[in-house]
Amino acid sequence: VSSPAVMGADAVGEASPAMAAGRPPTYRQYKQAQVTITGFLAVLFVLGHLVLDQTTSFGNRIFMPILTVMLTSANEMVHGMWETSKEGGLARRAAVSVAAGTFFFCFAATCFGVPIRSLLDTANLGFFFSTLVAMPGACLLTEDLGQWKRSYATMKPQNTAERVCSELFLCSIAGSWLGAWVVPLDWNASWQRWPIPCFLGAVAGNLAGSAWVVRWLGRAQHKQEEQDRRRRKYESGARQKKLKEGAEDAPVCNESNWWMFM
Repeated sequence: VSSPAVMGADAVGEASPAMAAGRPPTYRQYKQAQVTITGFLAVLFVLGHLVLDQTTSFGNRIFMPILTVMLTSANEMVHGMWETSKEGGLARRAAVSVAAGTFFFCFAATCFGVPIRSLLDTANLGFFFSTLVAMPGACLLTEDLGQWKRSYATMKPQNTAERVCSELFLCSIAGSWLGAWVVPLDWNASWQRWPIPCFLGAVAGNLAGSAWVVRWLGRAQHKQEEQDRRRRKYESGARQKKLKEGAEDAPVCNESNWWMFM
């Protein structure tokens, strides 16, 4: 596994098309993929709200599964397009991670007091939330459990892919948790019904986390490009110095050694 100081390359696991050719995904590729997925989520959410009012239980119940399926396809397509995904076993990782995440979310929500009679809505939100946070892991990580543990449990990422997954997960769960605060209030608003606030909070948190990730990737990309520029400048100077020293040490043609230059 690459060290935290070198987070631009994924050194373990199966290779994406770029990695198979000996080129690990760059900061630019990660950033472009994240910008594309974030824009896709934002546009889908706005369109869905215009077509199906997300402040009502009816609109939310219909829209969440649609958005979940489209997010799944978008993650696979975008990460494949920018060559940041680990292609081998992607379907298996996606199925296992989303199923496990949905079960864990439903269990945790029930433990925190969500009524059993709301199990359908809870499962609906759990399916969406698991897709929101686990699909990036399915695309960017391998089947190494250590990577998943660092990304989703200990929050100690060691490379770019792990950090992207970890920060998106933290921001999404924070947004969903903050959204739950308005559920028990006596405002009697339609958008207070479970699980609408948590759904809206998860989307807002994920978009905020994506913005943070893109900002970090942009700064890391700029720093890496500056280091590459300095390295090329140093190597160019070293070559010129070597050529100059070689020219100074070269023998000079004169009457005594002219035959050496024939």
